[in-house]
Amino acid sequence: MGRNLRLNIDIICLVLFLAFGVRTINTKDRSQNPVEIIDLGILGEFDTRQYINHAPKFQWSLSDTSGNLQMEMIISQLGDSGDSILWRSGTQEYGGNRFHFISLGALLDGNTYLFSIQLVSPDSGWSVEESISFTMNTAPTTPQIGL
Repeated sequence: MGRNLRLNIDIICLVLFLAFGVRTINTKDRSQNPVEIIDLGILGEFDTRQYINHAPKFQWSLSDTSGNLQMEMIISQLGDSGDSILWRSGTQEYGGNRFHFISLGALLDGNTYLFSIQLVSPDSGWSVEESISFTMNTAPTTPQIGL
């Protein structure tokens, strides 16, 4: 009889754990997901391997715009020996879904750059960083036909 009682207690403990333990784990999993950055791109550009505008306008969408959002943006130059940060915004209030980078002479032809953005919400923490790379180039000259 003692053996059956012990077996019944073990089964009851297992059932209670499965009933309440799993619910507790699922409650933690229901926490808010971080805001997602969607469709990051450069306005007016279709080929980021041949970008000619030295003042790029970046644009993106968000999965959720409610809440008190902050953001950080970085522009890095990509190189064989590693990336070097060219510009960093620091954490600042979210200012909308566009950013126009204007800096005379900062983006040089032939170099590849990476624009990265990350958002943070007090409720859900930091989002996954999204980025887009682009290579600067000069506009091709119009060929001259000599007669």
